Amino acid sequence: MWILGERIRQAREFRGLSQSELAQRAGIKQPTVAQYEAGLTQPSESVLQSIALATGFPVSFFSRETIPFPEGSLFFRRRRSLPAKAYREIYRSAQIVFELALHLLQFIEGISMRIPRLTGISPEEAARRTRTSLGLEPDTPIKHLTRTLERGGVLVLRLPIARPERDFDGFSTWAGKPTELPVIVVAPNLPGDRLRFTLAHELGHLVLHPNQRITLDEFEQQANRFAAEFLLPEDRFRDEFPAFSDVEALLPLKQRWRVSLQSLLVRAYELRMIPKHSYERSFRKLASFGWRSEEPLDVPVEKPRLLTQMAELVYGKPIATEKLARAVGITPRLAEEILAAQRAEFSNTTRSLPHKTEIIQFTSRSRRLEKADGRNEW
Repeated sequence: MWILGERIRQAREFRGLSQSELAQRAGIKQPTVAQYEAGLTQPSESVLQSIALATGFPVSFFSRETIPFPEGSLFFRRRRSLPAKAYREIYRSAQIVFELALHLLQFIEGISMRIPRLTGISPEEAARRTRTSLGLEPDTPIKHLTRTLERGGVLVLRLPIARPERDFDGFSTWAGKPTELPVIVVAPNLPGDRLRFTLAHELGHLVLHPNQRITLDEFEQQANRFAAEFLLPEDRFRDEFPAFSDVEALLPLKQRWRVSLQSLLVRAYELRMIPKHSYERSFRKLASFGWRSEEPLDVPVEKPRLLTQMAELVYGKPIATEKLARAVGITPRLAEEILAAQRAEFSNTTRSLPHKTEIIQFTSRSRRLEKADGRNEW
């Protein structure tokens, strides 16, 4: 069995280990780990068993062909704010979740991809065209943004393990071969309003920046402008914005549009609908109430459904987790953690929101399903 050094590195970084830490756990030297990862030497069977035990991956994982997974917008997060270790853990976690999703997708058909790639137009115009592509009304609130994106062919993937990095909310990339798929990876435990803005912001990167070479500031500013127009279309926002006297007057807008008070204030200020002194006073009030970190009137936390639904179709309901894990080359525990992170549930703090679980429409490829079910030779 030929062992791929990239798989050793992937498992090590997923667990947040340095080469020295892995070497110590596996009873070998750090230069030996470096040689394995560079593909210069191959580990013995006993050493491979030690590496598997130290990283928590099955031995079979280390001989599986690697799947390209571009960094996408995470590359810019790394340059701006993410410590190197946190970046590696986030990237490797997302890579493994993507590999599981890609395995399931080979058994599925009927998922349409409706995310445009637009250049040469303003972020605002791109946001309006993307609303149209996704079948949304031009000027109404998006009730469930995650479902909307999944129905439009976006793989929305939540990381399975909580990360302490407060500077990371999510990233996006186009990944997969022969057909590139739009992928948005989000951190767990984000508040509902922050999650929705993150999704819209990363959608902006997918639409605007598939291959563009621009500065870091331009990269983020354009995605923010896209997200603002996508979530709060200017014409309707101007019509509905109240005669502004106090930040609390914005609570009905927050409930209707499902965005944060801070996003509403920034949008109004950038559209020159409130003066600078009112904007600054409102943010001071938010800070004095502790609302900068935890706002009143929670927005429900949306969780993706597509990956779980595909797993149920391919591996039954309840999902045969051990069979799925074996097919992907990970442990059943990690497969369950990945699936648990995706499961749809809503906060119960906002009474006016729907509690119905929406289903993404697609069908299975029956012959391939037979292979996944073990009825034919795999």
